[in-house]
Amino acid sequence: MNQDLEALAENNRQKALRTIDLVAASLGDYQAFDPAVIYTPKALEPYDALTDRFIRAVECALRYFRSHELAEFGEQSDTTRTLLNRMEKLGLVSSANL
Repeated sequence: MNQDLEALAENNRQKALRTIDLVAASLGDYQAFDPAVIYTPKALEPYDALTDRFIRAVECALRYFRSHELAEFGEQSDTTRTLLNRMEKLGLVSSANL
């Protein structure tokens, strides 16, 4: 069963990395948002794509952390803060401070 959990964690890790690549691609074309400008819906699409990709990347990263935690410790944390603290101790995040 542990091999299944490790395979799941690796699959989730790959998904998280792909979503992070999408965020990086959106950031490559990023133009500073000017709140004084009235944007058309079409002009807002790059900002919508960036925010959607960022949210998806965070969700995928958390899914990876949870699956990695389950494979590593055999249990899941009750809170996201505890999860992030564990990931910090494992060296998967640089800081658990929110």
